[in-house]
Amino acid sequence: MRNGGIIGARNTPTPSIASGVWGLSTQQRTVAGRDIIIDGDPHFSSVSLLMNFNSDFSNAGSYSGSFSAANSAAVSSAQTEFGAKSLDIDNGSQGIGAGPYLTTSPGSALSQSGEFTEELWLYPVVLSGPGDMVFGGYKLTSGALNFAMSTAGRLVVQKYGTGKILGGTSVTCVAGEWQHVAMTRDSSNVIRVFRNGVVDSTTTTDAANATASVAFNLGSGGVAGYGIRAFIDEYRRTEGVCRYTANFSAPTAAFPTTSRASDPTAWPFAPYNIASLVVAGAGGGAGGGGGAGGYLSAASTALQVGSVYTVTVGAGGALGNNTGAHAAKGSDSVLSGAVITTVTAEGGGYGAGAPGGNPSTSNGGNGGSGGGAASWDTGGGVGTGGSATSGQGNAGGGCADGGAGQYNAGGGGGSGSVGTAGSGDTGVNGGAEPGAGTSNSITASAVTYAAGGEGYFASGGGAGTANRGDGGDGQQVAATGGNGFAGGSGVVILRMATADYSGTTSGSPTVSTSGSDTILVYNNSGTYTA
Repeated sequence: MRNGGIIGARNTPTPSIASGVWGLSTQQRTVAGRDIIIDGDPHFSSVSLLMNFNSDFSNAGSYSGSFSAANSAAVSSAQTEFGAKSLDIDNGSQGIGAGPYLTTSPGSALSQSGEFTEELWLYPVVLSGPGDMVFGGYKLTSGALNFAMSTAGRLVVQKYGTGKILGGTSVTCVAGEWQHVAMTRDSSNVIRVFRNGVVDSTTTTDAANATASVAFNLGSGGVAGYGIRAFIDEYRRTEGVCRYTANFSAPTAAFPTTSRASDPTAWPFAPYNIASLVVAGAGGGAGGGGGAGGYLSAASTALQVGSVYTVTVGAGGALGNNTGAHAAKGSDSVLSGAVITTVTAEGGGYGAGAPGGNPSTSNGGNGGSGGGAASWDTGGGVGTGGSATSGQGNAGGGCADGGAGQYNAGGGGGSGSVGTAGSGDTGVNGGAEPGAGTSNSITASAVTYAAGGEGYFASGGGAGTANRGDGGDGQQVAATGGNGFAGGSGVVILRMATADYSGTTSGSPTVSTSGSDTILVYNNSGTYTA
């Protein structure tokens, strides 16, 4: 899936990846007009089973035990997805449960703890028998998780001693064709099943492990009534790694049988560049307007191929009120991972609250952009707007010492300008102008991000726009108080050449394309694997 140009400057010649996701298939890089084919799986050291069945039952993974044929299981050229042969466990004359399968000997147990990924190419000859076992079969082991296919072709997960814990609802296998199927468990013990890279609509959370030294079976549970008539190709089990947490592109070639180069920064594993925008959550408003979330835009950031980049999207700060409670500061948004300096956009500063009925003043909070100050009544004093983080925003507006019964509220700072100072007024809607935001076209459309919240000294205002990092407006309506408005949440946006895009994400970012580029918009926290 990676090939071609990218955003920003590249050294020449510059390698890029074509076809597939790392760890799924043979990779291709284009250098100086030549396509160079290489193998490499960044998680190969965690692969316990990797069987291609091209000639026998040999295993390229770390598992030291051996497999043996039961009931005439054999490699065959009758059906293949990759390579010369596949595992033939179709024997209609023997019937389901008495049919062929592969098994380890007792004492050669495979671990089933923590994160894992089990995947293979499956060619069902027929869809028959409840509980037809695809893989697993940690035979007669309490808590063992087994992967099966129902009569209707649904992919299900069964736990020995409990029964079915995940029943397929949307993913359906098809008889008479090859399909990639997988079962994964992530660090939160969430189990998922996939067909051709599409996750089933049902997930479950289960931390059960098979720990006894008993046989593991491929193609059957090893007991009557739990077999499958099918062909299997490219079976891989990865320990301690959940390769898939969301929809992905199914592999287009045989699994790599080698690890990635030991130096991931050297060619042919050099980084590729992306454009990025990181905007923090904005501060909430009270009387003073909330400061905008920190705004950081980069035209060219190098990501390391195969590395996982963590995206944290900051929440907007809660509102405050005019009985003395400041609003809350916004939360930071962060982009972090290998070979990059962690990008941290600081949450916007809070808008200040001024206690009604008491001469007082409050300063705005510091942050990405500073929050606006607030004051009430004669002698309330001069308030100071919050300060901004260098390179991320501007200061909030201060406020003057008011007259009798007057509210003064400064506007929150924005990424484009400082917040306006409050001058004092009563009985009118409106207030001190906020700092301006910044227009950015990383999504291919001009959008303004990180504007400050307005400082209100009467009624009106509103919450900061979600996923823009806009500050919440203030509101002061009477000596008895009025609530301000919450700050808007942040956003993280990545843009890269479509040819470089891996397709591996978590957190459900919005994925779109513009010309030759792919754009990922993270409104919630997640990850991207380069």
